[in-house]
Amino acid sequence: MLWTDIEQTAMILRQMQELGMKQRVFGSHRT
Repeated sequence: MLWTDIEQTAMILRQMQELGMKQRVFGSHRT
């Protein structure tokens, strides 16, 4: 694996986690 691939996957995972956290917060506020 190339370091660039690792960095890209890390960024994608980080973004997915941030989106998941936001969705949880919005969901808790709505309910």
